[in-house]
Amino acid sequence: MAPKENIILPNTLGAIRSVNEIFRPESSEALFEMLPAAMRPHSQVSVISRGNNWGYGCSAPAKSGGLLIDLSRCREIRSFDRDHGIVTLEPGVSYGELAKFLEEHGDEWRAPVHGGGPDCSVVGNALERGYGLTPHTDHFGAVMSLKAILKSGEIYTGSLTKLGAGHLDKLYRYGVGPYYDGLFSQSGLGVVTEVTFRLAKKPEFLEMFYFSLDADEDLEAAVAAIKKSKQELGNVLGGINLMNRERCLSMMIDYPNSKIQSLEPLSESELDKFARQYKLTSWLIVGTIGGQKTIAHATKKQLLKNFKRIKKRTVFFNTGNRKLFLALAQFCQFMGFSQIARSIDTVDRAFDVLNGKPNNVALQLAYWKNLARPHTNQNELHPTRDGCGLIWYAPLVEMKPASVSRYTDFVKQASIKFGFNNLVTLTTIDDLCFDSTIPILFDRSNPEDQKRARLFYDYLLHEGLKLGFFPYRLSIESQEKFDFQTDLFKLDLANPSRYR
Repeated sequence: MAPKENIILPNTLGAIRSVNEIFRPESSEALFEMLPAAMRPHSQVSVISRGNNWGYGCSAPAKSGGLLIDLSRCREIRSFDRDHGIVTLEPGVSYGELAKFLEEHGDEWRAPVHGGGPDCSVVGNALERGYGLTPHTDHFGAVMSLKAILKSGEIYTGSLTKLGAGHLDKLYRYGVGPYYDGLFSQSGLGVVTEVTFRLAKKPEFLEMFYFSLDADEDLEAAVAAIKKSKQELGNVLGGINLMNRERCLSMMIDYPNSKIQSLEPLSESELDKFARQYKLTSWLIVGTIGGQKTIAHATKKQLLKNFKRIKKRTVFFNTGNRKLFLALAQFCQFMGFSQIARSIDTVDRAFDVLNGKPNNVALQLAYWKNLARPHTNQNELHPTRDGCGLIWYAPLVEMKPASVSRYTDFVKQASIKFGFNNLVTLTTIDDLCFDSTIPILFDRSNPEDQKRARLFYDYLLHEGLKLGFFPYRLSIESQEKFDFQTDLFKLDLANPSRYR
């Protein structure tokens, strides 16, 4: 650990943030031994697990100054109970490392995954209350227990661990008495040093479904069908993504360099042309069915029944027909239909993610307006290092047809107002809410484009709130714009600037 001043921390937001000192312990033992002395001179302490919080701040703090604790070298998998599917991780363990561990030591269990790629921290995403499409979709909901160091130097553990029954703390998340673990999510209360997660078993049968809606007018009926399906079909039906045409194209085509430089969005005629090439319609619904074959088949039957009145194209992709699709992709490539081959490859890589094998299929989105994109190794993506411009606007949207229509109309008009393409995803959290994700993509090397992206984000944030939409998670630049603390508790925070 070497004290320095004004250490600049790049990020995909283009925000200017610095810290005075960085502490990178080599192990959790070094962390416990050295942290109290490292924290003592600083009034503000920021913590990162791996620093890959793309679109929200990456490794940068909400406010400049103080100490940054980088836990990326604390990457031990401390314990694994194969019978229960319970695993205890240090903050530096990535999704890719956990998936590899489970392949070797417990391949009947599925690693939780999300779209950020294999190099993101499992612990970090859970503490940010991230989510995915695979069970358990709510990543903090899968947290059974945690351990942390408070600003005072005191070690926090669950109540059952304090009583000497630590094995029960890992099996029953609430312990006895008040439930304090939740105070460590989206907060600056302390330094979380390990988290125990409950894993989900790999299903006997896994199938992805794709429903392509022909018209915008079908959106409300689709929302009603999704809600009904989530209410009726339980955990056999995984998370569902509802993506508009532009959002799908952002994963399939390269944004023209000339338009990056001129700050122009893709025109309607260009969008129509690309959509025809890739056989895309107004909206695409993507989800999974997983479980015992008989139960999965019954779930599929009921799902199709719920959607039967909606005009759509339907594709099911599973372990049984996967080889056929891949053979079709090779044939299409040979015949010169590269767009279709590329679409099938995207589906295949998404299937791996949903089966607990993280990859960069969704992370490529961050490079859409990166002029250096052709020179980037697609297997080693790192949006911060590679100069990508990305800010996530991720509001909660009530799962009612009228609410979703009002929201999508709002985002469409805002996109036109600021000169961005309208990229919308709605992901089911449960049967009550969607979380929508709007990637604001820009050329980070262009100050004018950075400014435009920030203005767009701020407009969505404040005008969306007036309409009843607000993010479940905020960027480092927007956390200070709202007061989240309650007068009920006066907590001695290690980082008072985080969700203050």
